[in-house]
Amino acid sequence: MISTASRGRTSNGASRGRWGAVCFAAGALVLGTAGAARAAPVDDEIRALILRSKELYRLGAPDLAIEFLERVHEYAVPATHPFLEVADRAREAVDRVRAHFYEGINYYNRGAVPRALGAWEDVLTWDAKLLGDRPSVYSAYVTSFWAQEVAYKAEEGFHAGEYEQAYVLWQRVRRIDPESPSANAGLQRLERVADTFYKDGYALQEINPTEAKNRWRRVLAILPPDHPLYQKTKRRLLDAP
Repeated sequence: MISTASRGRTSNGASRGRWGAVCFAAGALVLGTAGAARAAPVDDEIRALILRSKELYRLGAPDLAIEFLERVHEYAVPATHPFLEVADRAREAVDRVRAHFYEGINYYNRGAVPRALGAWEDVLTWDAKLLGDRPSVYSAYVTSFWAQEVAYKAEEGFHAGEYEQAYVLWQRVRRIDPESPSANAGLQRLERVADTFYKDGYALQEINPTEAKNRWRRVLAILPPDHPLYQKTKRRLLDAP
């Protein structure tokens, strides 16, 4: 503290000016520090809002999640605040998951199973963007009930001799649920069917070359391109007259 005697001796205007500048700078520093201290809790509140919104979405309350994300705009100022972009990306993911989820249901109810699967694959993509490896009720539903339903459709196709359709469905089920027992078992059965088609084509190539090539084309339609029999069959088709 500056004593009264000291202030009395400070009669030089320049000295008073310098002292005023020092006081102003000190005050500005204090105010700036206080402002930063106030900003930190606000940022913490914004983070909490975003995390809470993600948890609400994960548990199946997307409308509440969106309400929390909209509140970010009340706290995050200025308009270039980085948390605004984070909140907007989260809002987009929530909206897209809901849209693709119900789109898939509508396609499935109309019998457009491949298109339904495409929509549900989008659900998993956007769900992962929002939550990483913590699935929401939407992705859990897709990977369990709907994947099982589509696998059942593939099984029906297989028994009806519609092997190509069964292959497409089982492959897409496996992309949704890589551990699906029914899809993996079904694809193994298709390998045996493909082997039969290949042998039939080999037996028919001299008698009926056109039908032989048709059998080989069916091999290509029910095996992945990296399968040895697929590659062998493709070479035989290329060499066929």
